[in-house]
Formats: sequence, structure tokens, C-alpha cells
Amino acid sequence: IGGMAIIRDVTERVQNERRLNAEHAITRILAESATLNDASQKILQSICECLEWDFGGIWIIDRKADVLRCEEIWHIPSLEAKEFTTVTRLITFSPGVGLPGRVWASAKPAWIVDVIHDANFPRAPVAANAGLHAAFGFPILIGNDVVGIIEFFSYEIREPDEPLLNMMSAVGIQIGQFIKRKEAESQIVKLSKAVEQSPNTIIITDNKGNIEYVNPKGVRLTGYT
Repeated sequence: IGGMAIIRDVTERVQNERRLNAEHAITRILAESATLNDASQKILQSICECLEWDFGGIWIIDRKADVLRCEEIWHIPSLEAKEFTTVTRLITFSPGVGLPGRVWASAKPAWIVDVIHDANFPRAPVAANAGLHAAFGFPILIGNDVVGIIEFFSYEIREPDEPLLNMMSAVGIQIGQFIKRKEAESQIVKLSKAVEQSPNTIIITDNKGNIEYVNPKGVRLTGYT
């Protein structure tokens, strides 16, 4: 019994260390990236390598069509998954359909012990051909709104891992905050360009009337820099 307790303790320590490494990697990737597109493949690779999953994909909601489309994929080099990759890139999911769809509909993480025997997994035949079994997915959230889904697959059949799902829920929120921040920065850049290129004079002052900014048109007309 003592030996089993030691093994369990060591296993938990290793898992916690791997999760911490994954969290640090994701934080670093987001800090170094300008857009989610820049970060996507690096995020998938880091999670797969740190947490020992074999295939990962990122899905983004197409609001006009009201479906999820796969935007990025990464898998370990040894995985023979050409067919599964092709199908994943081409297929779309509506709310509630497949792993991405059920995560979208619930706005919560979901775990599948073995996708081959799951009644709501349309890619089961190609997953079987690739030798993929366990899977989990979690939402990318901006507030309460789901904007995307991230999913992972393993060669192994795995029982649900609640600490992992909790961690990934936090990661989904972190990525959502990153997207929101980058969208806000983009809007600021657009506004700045509009002000700079405006044919009208634009002068910004503080509450005492001191001029803090004059756009190029204003400079030409007033001489103020």
C-alpha cells in the first residue's frame, strides 16, 4: 500500500509540473504574439508536448454561417493522421454536433473517453483509422460568449481528468482575454489612423485647455505641433 501511495504521489507531482509548464508556455506565447493566428499552432504544440496529447485543433465560429470551422492543427510527427487531418479541416460543426459543437452549445469543457464509441462524434471512422481514442475540448470565452473551441486527442483511452479540464477552462478564458485585448488595440490603431488622415483639424487638450495633440491637418493650418 505504501508503494502504491508513493507512485501515486510521484505521478501527481509530475502531472502538476507538466500542467504548470503548459500554463507558462501559453502565457509566454500569447505575450509574444500579435494575433491568435500567430499563436495558434504554438499553443497546440505546447499543450500536446507538455501534457502528452497527440493531436490538437482550434475551431473558430463563423458567425454568418453559424458553424465552427477548423483554423489550425498540430500533431506529433509520428502520428499517421492525414485522413483525419483532411476531414477535420473540411468538416464544419453546428451547435451540439460533435465534440466542438457540444462544447460550443454548453460553453463548458467536454471529455470523451473513446471517440470511436461515442454516439455524437461524426469523425469516428477516420479517428479509428488514425488510432485516436480519448479526446477533450474546451471553449475560448470572451465574457460569456464562446468564440472558439480547442480540442485534443490521444492514442490512449483516458478517463476524465477534472484538474486538467479546470486548467483548460482557465486557458480558454486567458485566450479570450488575449483576443479581446488585440481587437481593442486594433480599433485604437484604426481610430489613430483616421484621426491622422482626417481632412479636418483635430485638436486635443487637457482639462485646463493645454494642447496635447494636433493632427497633421491642424498643424498645417495652425502651426501648432
